[in-house]
Amino acid sequence: MVGEIGGDKILAYVCATPNPIATIRSRETVVSKSPSSPHMVSFSSRGPSYRTSEILKSDVNAPGVNILASWTGYVWPTSLNSSNCEVEFNIISGSIDDHAYNVDNNGNNLTDLATGDVSNPSSGHIDPNRATDPGLIYDIDTQNYVAFLRSIGYNVRQITAFTKDLSIVDCNAVGLKTPGDLNYPSFSVAFSGFKSVVKYKRSVRNVGKEANAVYEVTVHAPDNVEVTVTPSKLEFGEKEDTLSG
Repeated sequence: MVGEIGGDKILAYVCATPNPIATIRSRETVVSKSPSSPHMVSFSSRGPSYRTSEILKSDVNAPGVNILASWTGYVWPTSLNSSNCEVEFNIISGSIDDHAYNVDNNGNNLTDLATGDVSNPSSGHIDPNRATDPGLIYDIDTQNYVAFLRSIGYNVRQITAFTKDLSIVDCNAVGLKTPGDLNYPSFSVAFSGFKSVVKYKRSVRNVGKEANAVYEVTVHAPDNVEVTVTPSKLEFGEKEDTLSG
């Protein structure tokens, strides 16, 4: 496999040489120290959302290049009755989305596969194991998205193009002061000046294994930015599993 840097050199050679020549040499298997992982592939979407800076994009990184996955010969990958592409073993490239982490297996920041530079444009890399017991989740429904579209300037006719049902387009049902108030599991703040103050609100639900769970916030604020979370501690009980802050 040729990466971006090597590929650019090959392309430059081909373009600059009237009769380019390539030689492929057979070599033995070379065993060396495994490189760190995961990496951000060079063509991955980096965001941001140009339409709505208050929503962090991309959401997460996920495996999608040189990833091997398999399924048995008793079922086919499409799950369609019309599909007959079943063999004893199959290999596909696949990815999943859920809770994320921000460092590689050596504890360093995620880097770009092509350049080696630090590259962490999203909430992090997916962690399927944590998805089985996420703890807190951010509930969201159709009316939340309707209110979000309204907050970024969409009118009723435009929103109905998404919902296909005029009766559920109640723009006042869930009021959003700003697009950043969408009950989304990430925060993206667009400052307009050095003295800007931005307030966002989120509601979370405890779906963890412990009904009487206690969660305390930890903040890593950027330079010259002060972040305050209220309340700083969430205490759930048997009959109260949703809290706002």
